[in-house]
Amino acid sequence: MLTACSALRKLRSQKRTYLGLGAAGIDIASRRRRIDTLLCCGTSASGCVRATVTDAFMRDIRCMVIRECVADRTTAVLEANLFDLHQKYAEVVSLSNVLAYVASLSAEPHSYRVQREGVA
Repeated sequence: MLTACSALRKLRSQKRTYLGLGAAGIDIASRRRRIDTLLCCGTSASGCVRATVTDAFMRDIRCMVIRECVADRTTAVLEANLFDLHQKYAEVVSLSNVLAYVASLSAEPHSYRVQREGVA
């Protein structure tokens, strides 16, 4: 349960491998703080983003991929990966919904759920 925006600031991490949770220590640090949601963005939806989301899913961590904050080699590759991630492992959400979600955490924990969006 993510209860404070300050926890988000402390757990930002740059990955050096495809799998970001174990190598970057995010898994252990987030469990210590009782954080159960990962906001994911990156420049390779088919590589790093997919690997991190899959890793998070296997560790029972809720993952939200921020649509406006991911990229890939081509639009077709990006859209195919976002569609697949959304169907199997994560919520693909807009940046505006994520910002509203994060803002709601400091006001009333657990009072806001990100609206699930379709992936075209």
